[in-house]
Amino acid sequence: MRARKRATPRHPRFNLTERWTIVLLAVFSLAAIFSFLLNLDRCCSIIKIPSPLLAFAVPEILEKRGSKRHLRVFLACVPLLIFGALELRHGLAERAESSQKKLADLKEQELRTTEANFADQVLVYPGDVANGVSEASQGFEAEARRTQIHAVFQEALLLQGCPELARSHPVSTGAVADAISNYMQVKAQLLQNSSPADSRAIVDKILLLLTKASEYERASAFMQTHLVNAYLTVASNAQNASIESARDGLRSISRQWVDAFGLRPVAGVCNHLGTISLGYNSREDAFRWIYQSLADDPEHLSTLESIAFALWAKNQDAKTGLSYAKTGLQLSTNFVAGAATEIAKTLDIYLALQASNTNLAAEFQSRSTRVATFYSASKTNLETHEDYFVKSFKTLVCYLEAIELLDEHEARRYAKELFDACNGDLDVTDTYGFVLMRFAANLTDIQTAKKYFLLVREKAAPGSQILRDLATTHYAAAVRKLEAVSGK
Repeated sequence: MRARKRATPRHPRFNLTERWTIVLLAVFSLAAIFSFLLNLDRCCSIIKIPSPLLAFAVPEILEKRGSKRHLRVFLACVPLLIFGALELRHGLAERAESSQKKLADLKEQELRTTEANFADQVLVYPGDVANGVSEASQGFEAEARRTQIHAVFQEALLLQGCPELARSHPVSTGAVADAISNYMQVKAQLLQNSSPADSRAIVDKILLLLTKASEYERASAFMQTHLVNAYLTVASNAQNASIESARDGLRSISRQWVDAFGLRPVAGVCNHLGTISLGYNSREDAFRWIYQSLADDPEHLSTLESIAFALWAKNQDAKTGLSYAKTGLQLSTNFVAGAATEIAKTLDIYLALQASNTNLAAEFQSRSTRVATFYSASKTNLETHEDYFVKSFKTLVCYLEAIELLDEHEARRYAKELFDACNGDLDVTDTYGFVLMRFAANLTDIQTAKKYFLLVREKAAPGSQILRDLATTHYAAAVRKLEAVSGK
């Protein structure tokens, strides 16, 4: 007799309510996963509501239908896990929102006191000044060469109208003193011949430029031959805590500059005297010399750097200082390019004159060669000058923007560029930390800034007292801000 198969117990089908309950579990589960991943807070809040109900309803339905126990337990846990995950995420979101609100409130407070914590405490130390200006002779030399390039271009414009002058005087790329003497003769010759006023005006401009170049050369030589030891003595006295002796040393250096160059020197020397005045703590002398320098040359890079710093450090006017720093950054970025453009135009003019004046072709060919050689010899110095000021002005711009809480995107971009390119430079490290702290978007920004300030404070050289003071002030501010935001 054939064995009969054992009948499998049959369970009633799910009714409509039960089916929809199961469907809701699947839908809410999927919705919860996507809401969690996509940070949809409103959806998360809605989805949390039915989760506990589903946790009890679904197993009850399955038990009635004879489902296995482990399946019922698993499906009971799914809504509860969803509910727990959403609650955890909501708690973290509320905590982050609370931190963000505290950061926003702090920024509002800081906007009303942008200078109070970071400007009033700046003291310019004589040792910092002595160390900072000790390499100024190289800057004077770069200014001399750039001014001479201006003169070379003007000379090409002059020869466009008076090509016959090419026979009578050498090109201005030689010794500046000889070029000045030669152009004095040219000026007399043009007056005697009743030459066009345009030509005489160009000669006057060339003489002015060559005189400035000569003064920069003289300043560079004066510093190297007469003042090197004096600056070293000031730095040594400052490092040994003889602050008043160091300031007296700077006053003595200032008098030597005035004795040698008078009360109306070229812009670079004016600015140098202004910087020295900051070191011996005379705010009035500093601004007088710096503004005199700007009057002589509104585009002088070193002066724009000094006025941007002094307005913040001594006048608590970071916003005006920022405008000067931005002007300086724009000019410094084009420092070498501007010189290259003038040289290229000069060579183009000489090439055209060589073609149109066959009797002077050899002379203009020779001038072209000397101009190209002169620029090649000067280019490295000009590039070094530009690199220094681009870095300095970027540092000033992002620092002053951070003080005033202006243009966060630009401040962060410049600070990060500098930090990545100049890793290990303590001035840049302090500035990067300051930008992170002032524009802090989260606790990590403040914690990172605090770490950098501590690093700068510990590693700053003995002669960098300003940097150490600022890093200490910034570190204390970061600690206070961290406590205010985290509540610890």
